[in-house]
Amino acid sequence: MCGIIFYTHANPLGFKTNDGSKRCQRHHMFIENVEQRDFRPRWGRTFHTTSRFYKHTNPPDLYLKANFKTQDMANTFSQIYIQVVFAVQNRNALIKTDWEEELYKYITGIVQNKGQKMLAINGTSNHIHFFIGMKPTCCLSDLVREIKKSSNAFIKEKNLTPYRFQWQEGFGAFSYSHSQLTDVIQYIEKQKEHHKKKTFKEEYLAFLRAFEIEFKDEYLFEWIDD
Repeated sequence: MCGIIFYTHANPLGFKTNDGSKRCQRHHMFIENVEQRDFRPRWGRTFHTTSRFYKHTNPPDLYLKANFKTQDMANTFSQIYIQVVFAVQNRNALIKTDWEEELYKYITGIVQNKGQKMLAINGTSNHIHFFIGMKPTCCLSDLVREIKKSSNAFIKEKNLTPYRFQWQEGFGAFSYSHSQLTDVIQYIEKQKEHHKKKTFKEEYLAFLRAFEIEFKDEYLFEWIDD
């Protein structure tokens, strides 16, 4: 049994919507837990189920040209786009520009080997963002755990840093609609440019507030300046 967490669609970065405005997008969304019962989340909140099988349904205008169709669930189509963010633990072992591309390619390989689609990956010395198209059978927590564990080992094996590299515990996960794909991808690709004006802490707190996710300061990342 594997649980997954989804956040409701929002527009934390001021992306333009279909009508040209910059309002937050809120879409009707529900998860059908086929083993137990239906769950309907409150907007801006998270929900968590423990069933293995899910059906993700959005309004008709949001269906993708390239929907995921899985063998595990007959006639199941989904469009789940998740941006994941997590941070480096050791300030002496930050990600360096001379080996970050090698790290990103390795993480991309993990995502693809798990049957998910990498749409964008980038970051700065103290954190990374990656944006994936995720199948409904994927357990996001397990995927992130595998990425952290394997990339830690990869960095150590390749001797990319003389210091002990490790990711901090926890991660942020934010979902988006199909109409926002291009904007989210461009935002991630321009991470270094964005962080010339904004710290990682400022960026991350802005995400949490825009998605109306309740949090406690003591459970956030240990903030490391670039």
